[in-house]
Amino acid sequence: MQSPAGEKGSRKNPAGGGSSATKKKSGKSGEKVEKDPNAPKRPANPFFQFCQEQRPLVMERLGSEQKSGETETSKQELTKQLASKWKTLNPEDKKVSLLSS
Repeated sequence: MQSPAGEKGSRKNPAGGGSSATKKKSGKSGEKVEKDPNAPKRPANPFFQFCQEQRPLVMERLGSEQKSGETETSKQELTKQLASKWKTLNPEDKKVSLLSS
């Protein structure tokens, strides 16, 4: 069976994708630019600032809830607790957390 255009066995990609031989290289030349080790770091986002402030409090609370035979609370569980606490905050409190630093 022939295609509507009358071409046998030729399919063209409607998105315009060409063959792998015609791929364009990205704008980067492949050289890695060294970062200045003395350059200032970007400030932490509000969630990370909140975590830095609340981590000791949540760790203390989880430690007191822990039974004597249980193992130490994992970092994953601690992060889950912090994330759930962050989600319950209203937007005004999240902004205050940003400005408090």
